[in-house]
Amino acid sequence: MRTLLLALALATATPAAAQTAIGPGDTFLLGGEQQAPFTAAGRNTGKVPVVLLARTGSLETRLREVVPGETFEQVIGPGQVAMFRNPSRQQAEVDIRLDKRSSSLAMRYALPPKAD
Repeated sequence: MRTLLLALALATATPAAAQTAIGPGDTFLLGGEQQAPFTAAGRNTGKVPVVLLARTGSLETRLREVVPGETFEQVIGPGQVAMFRNPSRQQAEVDIRLDKRSSSLAMRYALPPKAD
């Protein structure tokens, strides 16, 4: 539901904010097909660290680790994907704010492969 609200806010091309829950081992993906850079800023409001990465094509670049209570601000370039990865075994929570240049951003989760 939070992701849907973020998508609706982005459709209006106004600044958007959402509290995003990221499951253990999951990654929240933002962007990928945008023609212009956008800024993702916010705060880790959960109890576990989140790793912020940028993906260009198949190359993932680790930008930083955001510990609980810490704020971040990162410019994501045209065509890049912002990746918020939760490497822990607990749910992570991140408050993400996007600038007004962020209309029509793709948002999705990349879930870890299931063990057989």
